[in-house]
Amino acid sequence: MATTKTAIPSKATRRPSRGARRPDPVTAYVEAVRDGKIVAGRYVRLACLRHLRDLEESARGVNGLTWSWPHAKHAIEFFPTFLRLGDGTPFELHPFQVFKTGCIFGWLGPDGRRRFRRVYDEEAKGQGKTPWLAGLLLYSITCDEQLDAECYVAAVTREQARLMFEDARKMALASPDLQRVLIIGQNAITHPESKSFVKPISSEGRSLDGKRVQVAAIDEVHEHRTSFVVDKLAAGRKHRKEPLIVEITNSGSDRQTICWRHHEYVARILEGAVRDDEWFGIICGLDVCEECRAAGKDMPQEGCPRCDNWRDERVWPKANPLLGTTVQPSYLRAQVREAINMPAQANIVKRLNFCIWTQTHSKWLDVGQWIACADELPAAELEGRPCYAGLDLGQAEDLSAFVRAWILEDGRIALAGRYRRRRSRSIPTVRISNGAMPGSCQSPANRRPTTTSWSGRSASSASRAACSSSRTTDGSPVTWRFISRTSA
Repeated sequence: MATTKTAIPSKATRRPSRGARRPDPVTAYVEAVRDGKIVAGRYVRLACLRHLRDLEESARGVNGLTWSWPHAKHAIEFFPTFLRLGDGTPFELHPFQVFKTGCIFGWLGPDGRRRFRRVYDEEAKGQGKTPWLAGLLLYSITCDEQLDAECYVAAVTREQARLMFEDARKMALASPDLQRVLIIGQNAITHPESKSFVKPISSEGRSLDGKRVQVAAIDEVHEHRTSFVVDKLAAGRKHRKEPLIVEITNSGSDRQTICWRHHEYVARILEGAVRDDEWFGIICGLDVCEECRAAGKDMPQEGCPRCDNWRDERVWPKANPLLGTTVQPSYLRAQVREAINMPAQANIVKRLNFCIWTQTHSKWLDVGQWIACADELPAAELEGRPCYAGLDLGQAEDLSAFVRAWILEDGRIALAGRYRRRRSRSIPTVRISNGAMPGSCQSPANRRPTTTSWSGRSASSASRAACSSSRTTDGSPVTWRFISRTSA
């Protein structure tokens, strides 16, 4: 695209560079990560090492790939040259964004065309993923020299799809150069010269059929309950020579989704278990220690002193590569403070701000606080105290649990539990003398008047039987948990 003020070189002038004396900005970032000058998580480090390994193999001519800094530079310089942010300042890419952009457009395959056709980008909230990808869409319809390029912003809902489209629209309206070559409408941005456009679409109304996709920008992939949107758009690229499917997302909580499947696939590529030269992946996040990883854990474990702790500011850049630019430390401090004081917020904060995949959206009690309550208690102290019991029988491979709660004189609650998997041949039998067992543990204030419990009974055989049964069924010791009445 040429204008009266600035001209970006055409694709014909973008010849791969060979024998550069000093590293280009993409490789410079990679080397800084490798050398520990930039704090990065495991999978970002592996992505950087992949770039260096591909450079070495390319130089030896063994992988058929070519690194072309002119191609990478062409895309990178489009941002500050033609795009303006909301305050009117040029869109200067952060070094991390330079790395992503350069790799996507700078690596060429054996046929001389763009190597990467699929991109998976998982980062914490607020890292500028959406405006960055909106800029790539504008680049694709104006400067990538693709005729009839159909570029789509896709999401589960129309409202979500319009968020990125509006970012692209605002940046186009703020650029005099782009205004001269684009038709910027409410529902489409069109480049008449190449007959290319950007449009928002969603799974609502089944508007995904019949697309010939050049670029698909799929937002918030973790919110996609099925693979419908991703599959439809991926199928629509079959007639294009250099298509590009880009997925951006936070971490999620459901490991049955397309997001987790692509997370796992990219992780395997970066670890070297799979080779797929068409996928470029970035997974930002905190690190799991080697011991926990060897035990099969893929996320930092609460209570492990060797795993990265989301409360530790020193590891925050691993999930937030633009920390200090788009997100300030003060914001994360406030988020962590709320998560510590309100355990129900912890999973949301860990997932959105620190890229920790969680199995549930919220939790009742902080695991660290629970572990800190462990102590030993003589059975004699339970004599005559109100006791409530709950039994949960699991199905299939689920866990069965029998838990008792005693309310102590000082207001604390002592808990003792027995747990077995369904596949075990037996569940421990606990005898309860002359007493009924409530369906769940209830506090006296919430207890139904019709519920029969041990509340108010004196030191009796029932209480002693319950105390002794926790040890006599298999002889294992009891671990007691104390929780104050207010926190329980």
